[in-house]
Parts: sequence; structure tokens; C-alpha cells
Amino acid sequence: MNTQTGVLGYRPRNSFFENFNPISKLLLFVLISAISMFSFDVRYLFVLAVLSTVALLFSRIRYREYKTIVILVAIFALINLGMYIVIDPGFGTKIFGTTHNILKIGYLQVTQELLFYELALVLKYFITVPLAIIFFFTTNPNQFAASLNKIGVPYKIAFSVSLALRYIPELQLNYRNSRNVQMAKGYFSINEKQNLKKRIQGEIHVIWPLMINSFNKIEQVSYAMELRRFGIKKRRTWFVHKKLTSRDYLLIALVVAITLLGIGLFIYNHGRYWNPFK
Repeated sequence: MNTQTGVLGYRPRNSFFENFNPISKLLLFVLISAISMFSFDVRYLFVLAVLSTVALLFSRIRYREYKTIVILVAIFALINLGMYIVIDPGFGTKIFGTTHNILKIGYLQVTQELLFYELALVLKYFITVPLAIIFFFTTNPNQFAASLNKIGVPYKIAFSVSLALRYIPELQLNYRNSRNVQMAKGYFSINEKQNLKKRIQGEIHVIWPLMINSFNKIEQVSYAMELRRFGIKKRRTWFVHKKLTSRDYLLIALVVAITLLGIGLFIYNHGRYWNPFK
């Protein structure tokens, strides 16, 4: 299904993380992302950012596969960081209680405190984005659905999650194929040299039929599942369920320990922030 470069989704790659149970990888993604979002201890976040980046390098996921994600996240991050300087340049002073100016031109003010706060935000991106890429690119949707059902999630919901994850790469391929076909027929051009209005019109000509086709496929799948009496039984059998192994329990223990360390830092720092300016 996912055989073309640049399509976001799962593809067998025999990587280190692919051998883990989807539940252990889900806990890794959710718990570490959650604790990193709450914490503003730069020391702690820096260590997690390094570990997440190294983990991504060991995942055997090529950069061109998630290049689009990185570009979009980078654009959003730059806008987010710039808005702090423009809208509330004294935000860092409010948090840390001190002011060390680096640049001040009228209302515009850049302080060490604000840059330190923004450094923490950047580190959060370096933590959550690699973990998200690892989870979604190395997790078999069918195994993930089976694992969710084994831990108590109703199999109807688990199966819906599986269908959604499996359909995302197919939707991307359909979009790419439709786009190339329309350009080859010469109906319109949506290359980068065209002005923005024509490019938007071209994209609409591709996306609108694709949406209609997607709705038709959803209806067909619903009818097929209904004809096969899906959902009548309270339980179902999974052929791709992956049991938790010793390496999974070790990963879960490591994730819990890292999370508890982050909670301990909340107590030690008397809050979410580590203040080096005091």
C-alpha cells in the first residue's frame, strides 16, 4: 500500500522500533510528550530532545519520508516564536522575574528570559515530533488495533482506528495520482511557476473529486462490514496481535521512570520552570 517515497504512513522497514509492541510505543509517545509539554526545565528537556533525536536516527526512517512534516512544523514554530517577540516581548520577564535586555528598540524588546523560554519551546518540538514520526511510521495499524482491543478498548473503536491509519497513505497516493493525471492531460497547471490563484483552482479540481470518491469508499466499506455482520459479537479474533515481550516491559519501565523524574523536577523546582536567572 505504501510503496512510494514521501507518503506518510506505515511501511515495513525491519527497524529497531518496529519490533516493539504498539502499546509500548504508544506509551512512549503519549507519556513523554505529555511530561515534556508540562515541564519547562531546560536541562530535562534537552536530555529528552537528544534521546528522541537519536531514537529517530535508529528508526531507519529516511528524511525524505517525513520531510513535509518537518517543514510544516518548522514554519509553525517560527511563527509561534516570532509572535512572542511581537505581541508580548516581556513574557519572559513575567515568568522568571528578571530582565536582561539583549535588544530594545521602542516597544520591541528581546530579553535573555524570553529567549530562554523560547529555547524550551524549541526543545519540546525536538521531543514530540521525532516520537510522533517513530510511532506512526513504525506501527502496523492492524497490530495497533489488536493491541488496543487487548487492553480494553472496544474492538469497534480499535478497528476504526486501524481503518483510518491504513487509509491515510492510500488517500495520499490517490491525491498524487489524480494530480499527475490532470497535469498530464493539460487541463490545468499547478506547478510552482503559476500564480497562487491558479494553483488553488487546480488543487480544488483535484481535491473535490477525491473527496467524493473517498465518501463513496467509506460507504462501500460500511456496507461490506454490515453484510459480514461486523459488530454483532462482543469479542473478535485478531490474527496479527503482538504480545508484550521483555523488551516492551523494559521500554515501559524506562518511560515511566523518565516521567516520574519529570514529576520529581516539578517538586524540586517548586513549579514547572527551572529559573537560572535567580
